[in-house]
Amino acid sequence: MEAASKDQIGRGGGTGDADGGDGAKRKEDALASSRLLDPDFKPSKLSQDRLDKFKELHKKRLQIKEKPKCKGKSRGSTKKNTKVTSDCSIVDKDESIGNVAIDVQHTASAAGTQVA
Repeated sequence: MEAASKDQIGRGGGTGDADGGDGAKRKEDALASSRLLDPDFKPSKLSQDRLDKFKELHKKRLQIKEKPKCKGKSRGSTKKNTKVTSDCSIVDKDESIGNVAIDVQHTASAAGTQVA
């Protein structure tokens, strides 16, 4: 039993799906309340370069967080013309694609059945 608890502690996975983003919210609050972001903060063991780098990375992280999450990696090209609107919904430009016959020969099962 003790080994299982050590395994769970050692994972270090951060927040999971079960907490619903509470961990991310706590992390965000902790970064926002950091003394390093206070303009009057004078670091004793931290160089000014490191402090500036932290502030720069914090700004970049906030900018990334503001971007819409609907942008994703494309998983290949299609021959269908589409347009992505600002609310991340896809609008078909080419409606004639639905009338094109599908080449069944390439989609037939491994048993060798072909539909002509």
